[in-house]
Amino acid sequence: AAGWLGAAAARRRRLPPRPALLLAILGAVALLFALSWARELASAGGLMLLRSPSRQVYVTTFALCAALAAGVDRLLAGRGRGAVAAAALVCLVQVVDVGRHARAYVLAEPTGQSLPAGLQRVLEAELGDRRVAVEFALYQAMLRDRDRVGFYDAMPLARTFLAIHALERGVAVEREHLDGSFLSAGTLARLGVGYVVTRARRRDLELRAAASGVGLYRIERPEPRVAFFPEQRVEYLPEPDLIDALRREESPRLWLPSRARRKDPDADPGTPAVGTTPDYARPTPDRIVVELSTASRGWVRVLESWHRGWSARVDGRAVEVLPADGFALAVPVEAGAQRVELEFRTPGRRLGWLGTGASALALGIWLGIDRRRRRVG
Repeated sequence: AAGWLGAAAARRRRLPPRPALLLAILGAVALLFALSWARELASAGGLMLLRSPSRQVYVTTFALCAALAAGVDRLLAGRGRGAVAAAALVCLVQVVDVGRHARAYVLAEPTGQSLPAGLQRVLEAELGDRRVAVEFALYQAMLRDRDRVGFYDAMPLARTFLAIHALERGVAVEREHLDGSFLSAGTLARLGVGYVVTRARRRDLELRAAASGVGLYRIERPEPRVAFFPEQRVEYLPEPDLIDALRREESPRLWLPSRARRKDPDADPGTPAVGTTPDYARPTPDRIVVELSTASRGWVRVLESWHRGWSARVDGRAVEVLPADGFALAVPVEAGAQRVELEFRTPGRRLGWLGTGASALALGIWLGIDRRRRRVG
């Protein structure tokens, strides 16, 4: 398209119409940024604009659709049967082409499916606050209220993807979704998964119940959803090394970034601190509440993917949320009874709303000016 516009401009010795020029530049530049060198540039420079270069292909697709719409307008301006037939044919080709592209992002779910009653009863009685790993094609709507391992790719889950990559010794995580039901027993336990629901035979897991060709498998000794770690069971590492530390099996079982080390040491570092089992509650998907009472200070770890959108308050006092083991949430606490509240707020949401409002206002002003010009003309 850009080549055709360039040839036309050279022949006419003037630039093409501005909308066509804009679409050509937009589509071509976006396509360049979608190539592999752009990914390397993004990783080297840390540019947030290019954090996912493949998304630039969406801009190219938009530019091509808009350019095709302009071409259809030009065809229909001929007002002949041949022009209408050609425009209809072009639109049909575009529908088929874009439809093939769109099917990669659309998943059809069978309606009316439900988890067999026997499996449902076991889950309700024994799952508690643990996660469940469900085969991706099974019971998506019915189990959407469960906290699952197996999800669509999203930036807030990037740390968990890296943890799975480390625990599974190189499993590919750059995919549209990850089916948690096929992860190894060790990885599932580290992620706090209590049960696996799948049609596949998992010989490495205990079959708790089965019905209609679907098995419910139990994970032995999964990590608790929330746990307290005294200072004596914490090791501090450079942040880039935290994910790799997940492969270790020895104590201590909590790894934090070096910057989290407290300046004032514990008064009695040689005495093991014992705390009660924390109470975990999640009133909403974006809010977690933990109540606990400890004999000495330490860290509360919550098995939820770390992201800068998480904030925490301990008895109303704001504290920093740090990455635990490279992917989970860690909050510092002192000795005694305390209430920890975690809340997730999407970074940039307010700025996004402001940008959307400003764009809508600018579009309205531009349409008003254009309409007035047409009347004057």
